[in-house]
Amino acid sequence: MIETQIYAAFCGTGKTYLIHNKFSASAIEFECWKYQTPRFPVNYVYDIMCELGVYEMIFISTNPIALKVLKYFGASINLVYPDSSLKSEYMERYRKRKSDENFINILNTYWDIWLTELKQLNYCQHFVLKKEQYLSDIININSNKHEIEKIQNRYKKILR
Repeated sequence: MIETQIYAAFCGTGKTYLIHNKFSASAIEFECWKYQTPRFPVNYVYDIMCELGVYEMIFISTNPIALKVLKYFGASINLVYPDSSLKSEYMERYRKRKSDENFINILNTYWDIWLTELKQLNYCQHFVLKKEQYLSDIININSNKHEIEKIQNRYKKILR
């Protein structure tokens, strides 16, 4: 069984880009907006949990309700979001990718509120993106950290 990393990443951090350009076979993305039914977040979390052990990485939204349900079921979550000072950079990212103006206006309006809410989630491992950073930068760092831990664990077993 594959060890799956769940990355809950803010809009515009590069989830979809990674799926289409880097990790198409080893990762899957669950777009929250496709699950907006009366059964949300149960249907969303169920689909995510079904893919644990199948993919190396699962990319999801930062919806706090879904994150809380995932935590309830014991999922370990890497939470990736931009530094709050990067609002202009992200609004430009949304425009460059041709996001809907209503979407951009909502993010512009709730930017500070949503980021403050994410910062307060104490059951996730937090990764705050700096200027011009993307989710791929965090994954590279996190992957290297996991490889180092695996090597260290093997070394400890040899010494026992």
